[in-house]
Amino acid sequence: EETQDAQARKMAIEFAVIADDTRAVEVQVLSVAKSVFYARYVVLATAFNRPQMNACCAKMRELANEAYGLTVPKSAAQVGDWACLDCADVVVHVFSPNSRTHYDLDGLYKGAERVEL
Repeated sequence: EETQDAQARKMAIEFAVIADDTRAVEVQVLSVAKSVFYARYVVLATAFNRPQMNACCAKMRELANEAYGLTVPKSAAQVGDWACLDCADVVVHVFSPNSRTHYDLDGLYKGAERVEL
């Protein structure tokens, strides 16, 4: 259990680093295991255009596959200005600024512990 959480935390932080490296902003890693059943960590990031969002998600899929043996389909939920990658214990949401405000996942997870990056 603890090892699984440590691995998920490591993956979430690595995804946050990728988001930062691709110049996404407002990058957050949230520990949500106490409040939801479907993930241990959620990563939130804001990208300013579709090419930036695609690049960020592609690098995350590559890491998930190469480092963790996870296959995240390229078609992983990319709806308009929002991309969602389900990587088992880590769920990543990359939004446009307007979509991030509209869907307000920051508000939804406001009680979650923020992981220091």
